[in-house]
Amino acid sequence: PLFWDKNYLENSELVISGTLANSPAQIAGLAEGDTIVKVSEKETSQTPKFLSPGIVSEFISARAGKTIVIEYLDKSDDRVKTVEITPAQSVLPMSPQTPAVGMSMTLVSKEKVTFGKAVINGFKTSIDVAKDVTVGIGRLAYGAVSGQASLKDVAGPVGIADMVSSAASVGFAYLLYFVALISVNLSVINLIPIPALDGGRIMFILIELITRRKMPAFVENSLNFVGFALLIILMLAVTYNDILRIFL
Repeated sequence: PLFWDKNYLENSELVISGTLANSPAQIAGLAEGDTIVKVSEKETSQTPKFLSPGIVSEFISARAGKTIVIEYLDKSDDRVKTVEITPAQSVLPMSPQTPAVGMSMTLVSKEKVTFGKAVINGFKTSIDVAKDVTVGIGRLAYGAVSGQASLKDVAGPVGIADMVSSAASVGFAYLLYFVALISVNLSVINLIPIPALDGGRIMFILIELITRRKMPAFVENSLNFVGFALLIILMLAVTYNDILRIFL
């Protein structure tokens, strides 16, 4: 809903969050972190009323074979530049029939708040992110059980390092947000009731409280060993997949 709120759109910046390799956008010099200032059709000078990812994408896809002019703030030298690009088909792998230039965009809104409000907003955002992560892990677990999950849906240390590099290239604020996102992810994952994780330890304590009997050390150590071994195997598989995704 925020993307369609007039005040929100007018007080936000449309930032390029990524470009596809060898796409018209990348060839024209657009890069992750650049801020789009204006988009228009060269022949008619027609331009979208507001700049949002959806509105600009629709504007571009409706102009196959026509030249569009993109005015943007280059993050590398903080200068406003202009490029001309012609939307084409076969740019988007998942939608080859849709005319596109091969760039993804996101709305960024900056607002000055008091320290107290910033803490409250941060807490609320952390709760919302934790909920989303929990739902995502649940869906991933269901997909693993049903055979529909893929290693492409997860990232290991190598993949995360690549993402951190991308976030840092956009700006320090994006890097901080991404680090916070990783922290929340790790917190939720650590609470999963799997032996070798804190969630597994909590599970053992609950079992002892219910049964009123202390779990034998041999059983607990054996379960922790199996859980740790499975986590190592998963990490190796995910890391291998990350290397293939980045370098191949």
